[in-house]
Amino acid sequence: SSLKWHLAQKAMAAARHDYTSLPEKVEQTCWKSKTCLGGCCCSGLLACMCCAILLPAVQNCLLRGECSPGNYPTAPCLPYLLPCNGQAGWECSFWKQQCIYSLSKGRESTAQLPSSYRPGCSYIGKDIFTNYMETVEFSPRVEDAPENLEEVLQIVRKARNMGQSVKATGGCASMSDVDVTSGRLVQTYKLTAIQEEPRQVDGKPVFWLEAGVTISQAIQYLRAKNLAMPNLGGWTGQTVVGATMTATHGSGGNFPPLCDFVRAIHYVMGDGKEYIIEASSKRRFTQEDFPHAELVQGEDFYSAVVTIGSLGIVYRILWEPISYYYVYQKRWMTTWEELRGAPLQEARAKYDNTEVWINPYNGEALVTGRLRYEASYDDDLGVLQNVRRHVSENVTGLTWSSWLRMLSMQVSALGMRTFGDFYNTGISILQVILNAGMELNIVTAEQVISISLQQQAAFTNIVMPYTFIYDAEVANFFSVLTSEVSAPESRMGELVELFNDYARSKQDTFTAPYSMRFTGQSEHKLAMSFGTPTVSLEAITFSTSAKKTEEELMFGWTAAVTKALNDSRLHWGLQQGSAIDVAYVKQRYPAGYEGLHNLSAKYDPERITRSPFTERAFGSSQNLSHVPQQVGS
Repeated sequence: SSLKWHLAQKAMAAARHDYTSLPEKVEQTCWKSKTCLGGCCCSGLLACMCCAILLPAVQNCLLRGECSPGNYPTAPCLPYLLPCNGQAGWECSFWKQQCIYSLSKGRESTAQLPSSYRPGCSYIGKDIFTNYMETVEFSPRVEDAPENLEEVLQIVRKARNMGQSVKATGGCASMSDVDVTSGRLVQTYKLTAIQEEPRQVDGKPVFWLEAGVTISQAIQYLRAKNLAMPNLGGWTGQTVVGATMTATHGSGGNFPPLCDFVRAIHYVMGDGKEYIIEASSKRRFTQEDFPHAELVQGEDFYSAVVTIGSLGIVYRILWEPISYYYVYQKRWMTTWEELRGAPLQEARAKYDNTEVWINPYNGEALVTGRLRYEASYDDDLGVLQNVRRHVSENVTGLTWSSWLRMLSMQVSALGMRTFGDFYNTGISILQVILNAGMELNIVTAEQVISISLQQQAAFTNIVMPYTFIYDAEVANFFSVLTSEVSAPESRMGELVELFNDYARSKQDTFTAPYSMRFTGQSEHKLAMSFGTPTVSLEAITFSTSAKKTEEELMFGWTAAVTKALNDSRLHWGLQQGSAIDVAYVKQRYPAGYEGLHNLSAKYDPERITRSPFTERAFGSSQNLSHVPQQVGS
């Protein structure tokens, strides 16, 4: 009976947020409606059965035809016994016993990720949603999940007519409050189509990616065409649109952030109209190509890509990949004192990508250098032989653990989720063991980080597909809290000293090494590397039961570095605390601040698509009353 009660509570809590499918007159009050009898709105087969068991009075839900297989994120399910709505594109995760969205039905699309990769805004009860990492909580008035352009247009026009704000999210993957809204929350997980654009410039292929396409999905799709993402950050679960709109980057001073590979962007703006925006320098379209949208060409493009979701709803972006490539990786241990200065500059000159992981407690440093080798994705042996001819080291191919990750990805991509989910669950168990050891004081943070660096140092003299090196491996499965600050390269030494001093003052709170990466200059006015190449320092700690303390730790770091370095810039999508406000943006992004304001006035004069975050960061002309609750603040 206790299990039955648990399943019923889980079902009813999940059902409470599936109110967008109800008639218009009750969509805003579904979970409060008396007809739902305490929140059971009979959405989802398991929800209906549990309600019928616990509350016999609602058995007529079944007779009214309102009971159907789960068709929204986290809808409870059981494989085979209580399935999700497969005809509408939903599948049941074996381990999580929740519905995840698979393919965009009826259109060219990509293979769905294992469920652990797919971020999303989660309903946690009492009208409250949380982001993927559960660092903020908020209460949207309505939730929408459009499947095509027409539905996106209808959502924006409805919001205008009802006087609501509207906020689109690529999956609530941001750790800051950029996805928060008190109006209409637009989840883009059904917008997963990819379409090649026939109009090319300089013979380079380009593709339209809808707003819900994740980086991992794009990797799989492009690989079949011998193409690749130009660079990767530390996580492949986020959407490509979300990564570009927050100027997410990889590592390599010769490579700009991902936003610089966007060639055009298709918006539904707050005025309810469509716009295609592209730069004048690489124009490929004419107005006749888009009979239902206005074509905008010019400098506005460089203010319209990195907007942190504050300018309309992005329906799709035009993305330019590069030829598929492998990477050779070399790693070695040293200390920061030995590395700083000439040795680091020599490494950066030798390798295409250079990255440094540092133990803040003792100064140990793991240096990673990577060289790129262009090749067909299925020519791994040919690449290995080529690298051996050019590198005078004993170079090997994939390690056993890498093959395991590859098998997990391939099995999951084929739709057989159990192995991938099983492997992900094993990673989660390892995290629990690590957390337990820290909380019982069996090991210190310094020891944990030293062991981690030594283990990673063995991952050297290897050749791998680019995805398995730039992908942060188990970081895709771990729950972590992270914050990143970028600054001109001349500030590198100051950044390291600032963080080391801060971490040591907090004793054993940081449980992971921090990374140092380099990013090429960006043309986009709100990118962290706009105007100058940057060095980025990312602080990471695993999320444990003491999440409030860990978040306060991150907020303290962002406040300290913002105060100390007035030319530093925080990553838009990671944890910031209250460091970003209008004064911050005006000082650090004067051109970006002006450009975004001009576009907002032009395309969204009623500020329908602004959010509490961007009102705080860019100013407000009207009061959006909801203030998000930062968990741990």
